[in-house]
Amino acid sequence: MKTNTTLINDVLAISIRKICNLYKIKFNQNTIKDIFQNEKLIRSINESIQKNNIFRTRKFDSILEFYVFRNLLYFLIREIKPDIVIETGVLHGLTSTWILQALEDNKKGKLISIDLPMREWEKYMGSRPIGPGSEVEEDELGDQDSGWIVPNYLRDRWELVLGPSEVELVKICNQLDKVDLFVHDSDHSYKNMKFECDFILEKYPEAKIVIDDFYHNNYTFELLSSNQYEGIFMDDLDHEGNVFPSTALLKKK
Repeated sequence: MKTNTTLINDVLAISIRKICNLYKIKFNQNTIKDIFQNEKLIRSINESIQKNNIFRTRKFDSILEFYVFRNLLYFLIREIKPDIVIETGVLHGLTSTWILQALEDNKKGKLISIDLPMREWEKYMGSRPIGPGSEVEEDELGDQDSGWIVPNYLRDRWELVLGPSEVELVKICNQLDKVDLFVHDSDHSYKNMKFECDFILEKYPEAKIVIDDFYHNNYTFELLSSNQYEGIFMDDLDHEGNVFPSTALLKKK
């Protein structure tokens, strides 16, 4: 299926307006233009994917072919200018790349990524079932390393930690005075999503929280119903071209 970049652009534009309202950000059209005009990024990704047989798409012509979520993160990071970003879930590293590009364009900040490749799941988790949304990851990653697609020119701002987030997130945060932005995109089980987000919100109450694929369980709705947080749901497109609520962004009231 051909990517509907016009529709993606429209959904992205609406989502950016919603983000500006939630976080009291002044809309800046030039911010998102920076990623659209980044030929170096597109070129680097196209060169990388020629060296493997994972991606069905063999050449990307537009940043919009990477859909809404990553471009939305780029805009948010450019505007809030975080010093420390933590994400859980890496896989190929496309989302990590967009975060790192935003930090690079800000000329400040660091990304700490935590990932547990599916081929390592049993080693750490035994027979515990993986949460929804990760069923095909083992086949997709193959023998590649987590984050293999992240361009070399962005890696200076990146720390990749391999292991379960319930262990590694605690260890990392015990060394940090603050976390400005937390992105959950790992195992989407209720137990794991609740642990990650509750831990960050308790330790860093002012951190902004992004929960991708929030719809896999009720955690986000429970959090909002506590009346301590406010948030918005952002749309994206699936591979069939259907628009659906995909990502939640939250902040403390």
